[in-house]
Amino acid sequence: MRIYRWLLWLSPPSWRREYGGAMEETFALRIVDARAAGIRGRARLWRRELVSLVALAITERGASRRVRALDTGGKAQRMDAMAQEIRHAARRLRRSPAFTVAAVLTLALAIGANASIFAVVHRVLLNPLPYGDPERLIALDYAVPGQNVPSGLTSMSWQLYHQLSDHARTLEGVAAYDTGDVTVTGNGDPERIRVSHATPSLAPTLRVSPALGRWFTGDEGVPDGPDVVVLSHGFWVRRYASDRDVLGHRVILNGVSTEVVGVMPPSFAFPEPEIAVWQPARSTRASATFLFLVAGVARLRDRATLADARSEITNLIGALSRVSPNQRGITSTALPLRDSMVGRVADMLWILLASVGLVLLVGCANVANLFLVRSEARQREVAVRRAIGANKSGIARYFLAESALLSIAGAAVGLLLAWGAVRLLALLGPSGLPRLEEVRLDGVVVSFTVALSILATFALAAIPLVRIVPLTVSLHDTGRGQTASRRRHRARQVLMASQIAFALVLLVGSGLMVRSFQKLRAVNPGFNAPAVTFRIGLPEREYTTRRAAIAAHQAIIERLSALPGVRCARFRRFSTGRRHRWLSR
Repeated sequence: MRIYRWLLWLSPPSWRREYGGAMEETFALRIVDARAAGIRGRARLWRRELVSLVALAITERGASRRVRALDTGGKAQRMDAMAQEIRHAARRLRRSPAFTVAAVLTLALAIGANASIFAVVHRVLLNPLPYGDPERLIALDYAVPGQNVPSGLTSMSWQLYHQLSDHARTLEGVAAYDTGDVTVTGNGDPERIRVSHATPSLAPTLRVSPALGRWFTGDEGVPDGPDVVVLSHGFWVRRYASDRDVLGHRVILNGVSTEVVGVMPPSFAFPEPEIAVWQPARSTRASATFLFLVAGVARLRDRATLADARSEITNLIGALSRVSPNQRGITSTALPLRDSMVGRVADMLWILLASVGLVLLVGCANVANLFLVRSEARQREVAVRRAIGANKSGIARYFLAESALLSIAGAAVGLLLAWGAVRLLALLGPSGLPRLEEVRLDGVVVSFTVALSILATFALAAIPLVRIVPLTVSLHDTGRGQTASRRRHRARQVLMASQIAFALVLLVGSGLMVRSFQKLRAVNPGFNAPAVTFRIGLPEREYTTRRAAIAAHQAIIERLSALPGVRCARFRRFSTGRRHRWLSR
């Protein structure tokens, strides 16, 4: 039997899998019968089986090669037929430039709008934050139920920060930060930039590392510590021309000479994209105050949940309130950092994506209507093709080739429009849109655009196919030159009704948005236009007394009032810091 199994391996694998077992059973029965005939009978059996197995192997392997050749030839023929249909479709589209341009531009506008909005949705809502294990990062948010503040209190005291750093068991790391403005001088013209004062624990909590140099150390986050600064990537490129030897240089911030110790990577823009530099926030348990001055971010430990962190933070606040009465009644409403950054923008972006989705449907309905009218004029051509032997796959290739060319052209032009829209959004986009600096066209957006074009291809090709009537009816109608049947009228009416319905939804939404914008424009700002506002900062090291600051303010007002065209000049002081907003008319 072992020799017989070896001989079976001469046959093709597919034949052996199907018939090998049955042949082995038959051969075993013949061996039993041949034993009665002696050695000669077994020899005749083996000679006969050997010849038949070799002949069978040669026959089956030849047949297998012929089947593979036919399959390969069939595939090649189908590919050649599709390529030929595409060439013919290209010639047909060139003969109808008005139809081609209208269809391509309609699809391009619809696909481009969807691609550009999806690029924003993907980067802002779907893409993870550019930090290590971002799903474990939480924003420290608080509520005061006794004062009807359900959530949204983002500031906390330094005492609470140290309380969480020292005693929270559900938090792997806690960091505090605030934002402000500083005046930078040296190595160029003076300018006012945004600064964030952050604890040395911020970078380890977010799990980010500087692209150059280092982050703050613990010794730099205490009162009277060294004056150091970390630059953002954009500020480093703009102010220092990407000089890699910037580490160790001195920069003047509000009149204080500060050493540059690091440069952050381009993806780091915490807590807001406008931040140009980071300085260490200086606080210890002994010097900490109970004033709500800083915001916080934390990282959950492994297997710790958000509910566990909220419960523990609330308990720690209760323990702290025994020492500080102003902490009493505060509860934790911590939330994922991504939700905190996105906020209510998520709903707006999803609505906007749904709106441009309706635009795509309207555009496809428009092009489908054009296809429908075009297919009416080619019913006789299709009928003749079917009469001379074209099957359904051939007719499908006929319409699929045209729709594929139009969709590919529309997707290519749409991607160009989306690229321009994304660039324009990055330059002129609203400052309140989070992660705007990350928005760009990437592989995911291109894949989304390709998927839209494929859907459009099959949708447009399916419309003429589902309307194919029996051959005798088609030849009878086209031969007599009859007008469109009731079935064709019904298809056009469905497309027109869909267009009107989708367009009406968009029109109502746009009208409501315009009405809301008009009401916002009608809100009284509290001053009469035209007025010019700007900010100015006085370095504390140069203006150490209130008298010096008042004298500087008065001198600025006098010089502004003397300018041609200025009717009056006033200033308003903010409640925190020496930052002033000047109003001039």
